Amino acid sequence: MSTEQADDQADDTPRLPRQQQFETEYQNPRDILTMRLAQAGALSHLLYGGGLQSFLEMADDHKDNILWALSSLIQDAEIAAIRMLRGAA
Repeated sequence: MSTEQADDQADDTPRLPRQQQFETEYQNPRDILTMRLAQAGALSHLLYGGGLQSFLEMADDHKDNILWALSSLIQDAEIAAIRMLRGAA
């Protein structure tokens, strides 16, 4: 999911291994944006629109991981949007 770090990162923080950066770094940002927004929308609809109570009854670690996945999808979409604005499309 969230696999690319912001291009404006100025510190010496190590980047993720190349095989984990591939999707958001090398795919067409318009495609990434479309896919991640569709995935995030479907997940959020499932959680809120279709079964918030069942989500709330899940174990805390499952809820954390689901929300982490949703956050990662949104972050990938944001990265793709930034790349599009910078002309990487």
